Amino acid sequence: MYQDQQSASSAIQDVVCGYMDRGIAPIPVSTRSKNPNRKNWESERWTKDDVARLWSNDQNVGVLCGEPSGWLVDVDCDCPEAVRLAPKFLPRTLKGGRDTAPGSHWWYRAEGCETKPFFGTTRKRILELRSNGCQTLVYPSVHPDDGDTYQWYRDLSDKMANVDDKELRHKVNLLFTATIIARHMPPVGGRHDYALALSGFLQRNDRLTEDDASRVMVEAWSLFEDAGPDALRDVENAIKTTKERLNRKQPVVGGGALAVFEEGLVKALSRGWDWRVGTEEDQSYSWEDPEGLPEGLPPVPEFDLRMLPDAFRAWVEDVAERMQVPADFIAAPMMVALSAVLGRKVGIRPKRKDDWTVVPNLWGAIVGRPGLLKSPALKGALAPLDKLIGEAGKRHEERKREHETDLELHKAQLVWYEDEKKKLAKKGDMDAVKEFISENHVGDEPETPSERRYRTSDTTVEKLGELLNQNPNGLMVYRDELTGWLRGLDRYGRESDRAFYLEGWSGDQGHDVDRIGRGSLKVPALTLAILGGIQPGPLSNYVFDAGTDRADDDGLLPRFQLLVWPDPSPEFKNVDRYPDRKAKADAFDVFDFADRINFDADDADDADEVSYLRFSEEAQHLFDTWRVDLEHELRSGNLSPAMESHKSKYRSLFPALALLLEIADSAESGEVEDPETGEVLRAVIGEPPTEVSEVSAFRAGAWCEFLEAHARRVYYSAERPEIRSARELLKHVKAGDVSHGEPVRAMLRKGWATLGTREEVDGALDVLQEHNWLRVLKMDTGGRPSEVVILHPTLRPGR
Repeated sequence: MYQDQQSASSAIQDVVCGYMDRGIAPIPVSTRSKNPNRKNWESERWTKDDVARLWSNDQNVGVLCGEPSGWLVDVDCDCPEAVRLAPKFLPRTLKGGRDTAPGSHWWYRAEGCETKPFFGTTRKRILELRSNGCQTLVYPSVHPDDGDTYQWYRDLSDKMANVDDKELRHKVNLLFTATIIARHMPPVGGRHDYALALSGFLQRNDRLTEDDASRVMVEAWSLFEDAGPDALRDVENAIKTTKERLNRKQPVVGGGALAVFEEGLVKALSRGWDWRVGTEEDQSYSWEDPEGLPEGLPPVPEFDLRMLPDAFRAWVEDVAERMQVPADFIAAPMMVALSAVLGRKVGIRPKRKDDWTVVPNLWGAIVGRPGLLKSPALKGALAPLDKLIGEAGKRHEERKREHETDLELHKAQLVWYEDEKKKLAKKGDMDAVKEFISENHVGDEPETPSERRYRTSDTTVEKLGELLNQNPNGLMVYRDELTGWLRGLDRYGRESDRAFYLEGWSGDQGHDVDRIGRGSLKVPALTLAILGGIQPGPLSNYVFDAGTDRADDDGLLPRFQLLVWPDPSPEFKNVDRYPDRKAKADAFDVFDFADRINFDADDADDADEVSYLRFSEEAQHLFDTWRVDLEHELRSGNLSPAMESHKSKYRSLFPALALLLEIADSAESGEVEDPETGEVLRAVIGEPPTEVSEVSAFRAGAWCEFLEAHARRVYYSAERPEIRSARELLKHVKAGDVSHGEPVRAMLRKGWATLGTREEVDGALDVLQEHNWLRVLKMDTGGRPSEVVILHPTLRPGR
């Protein structure tokens, strides 16, 4: 039987006969199978005369355990933890197994030993003591799943040890206990409470001696690399102090507390040891299915293309459909871009007689999850502006070349001037020199041309001031991701930068910069349009922080009036077609028109003010009615502080949008003949409007109503922080960042957004309990009570 491993190539019949010579009862098992798959195999008793017939086709060899083989028993370690822990508990003996599971079968002779399977919390077998009624494959059988050949392992002994059946049963029980403890070991943060609960349950009612309890727990802990000496001492202290409290008849935690870590643990241990457990220790929880958390997002309407200028509609619809993004993602950025191009060329005076002037300067953002094509949508919306930027760059290069020529000419003039002046001076005729200087003095060096800028992305406010000095009509600050820009302005030491941008929103405030060593810089008026994208999570965090810390009392966030957060369509349609050329040309013409348009400076009251338009009579009535309703709402006290601050900016939003819509509708495309070549060319031939019409005012009102719904969605997270905190916590739970049985206090140390205070954590836990995602259990540990988290079974590892 105990052949060297080299004998593996011997005929199976010889091996089977060898087993029979040693009083072992082999039975044939089908090739590549573990089970006999026939009735009454337990009663089979074969002799050598049957071997050639029964093992004629490489059949596997099974050994009948128990009395048929002289009380040969097999301790089958059916999980990795049991295999690793077996040497700590079982007597040294001959082992069987295969290369992928070496030493998984420990063989003994134990007269009278009975079969006993041991199950985990899910009723899956993790260990078995095999005797009567069982069979086990042995060398030279082949495992049906991986093709490994069964082997004998002699590293501990080359003989099957003779043991007392009661002693073996006790050691196998200890192995089972350590195995199931290890299989449900919580992460480091929850192991102290786990040790206390185990200590109480195992030692209560003298289930295990202090030594046995210590042995199974310490060995289970030792399987984990992060269980250092301090952790093992903590286990030993838990066992010792628990035993002392039991001896003094003091309460200890036990089976009820074990339900925190695995609700089936008490029952599994009790079945393995045949313990009787009272109802006070067998705490199990009935769970209902988890419920989805409230979405927390108020509804928003679909974008109505009729709110757009006529020349924008077809292009916005075309781009949105080809990209499969909401039309909002294209429309809102285009309006912001148009405001940046128009800048301070013209404003609007919303009242009939008052000099209150609104510069149509807008801030906007699109909100969407990662992967919703925010960046491509912004690129598509800004294509008309990019065209202007490209053309301006070409013009600047031409002016630079002209400037270089003028500079060389100026240098030549200076050389000639100095030479001629010296010649006259040598003659001593100072009157002639004086007359020459008066008639031929060379002027200053030609001024370096500045580039017409429409947009910048990453700049300091000092450089931005210089750019605005050179481009007094205004600029757009564009950030593909606005989170960094917003958070940057919140940092200590950036207060002046924040004030700079706040002043740039209205477009009508001058700005002077005086620095030692840098001279002075005068910006006639800060006019900054701002545009970018942002994800819902970072935006909600910012809104919450602004509402909690009152960091945004200055109204930075409410200035983002064209902020849209649409619902993405659940459907996707693969649209692959050429862009609509006419729609594109019409939209681009609007930007060309806004870039070239000039208004009579006489419209302004003085040179420092912008030209302005007023509403038509019908449009004025529409605006006045709308304004009265707005003011009543702002003064009613029914709005949240955030919405009140946001809607107060609508006083200027309505007229600004109305003016932009009127300008866009005034752009007309036509055909003109090139006077030199006679070629017919497309050109923008529209005339500047003289007033803002009722149609534009009506569309502006529709925009305000539409944008208000999006603003309510943005600010809702600040109005329901416990829901937001619950979503954040649930995200970490699903990611495995919160372990089953983890103390509540541990969450405060993780630095998660919206879960930094006990109040936030408790609020989140309350919401998740209400929706059946988890439960919080308060455990009396003999000292300060400990609160731990019980996760829904579907959220636990391995479920």
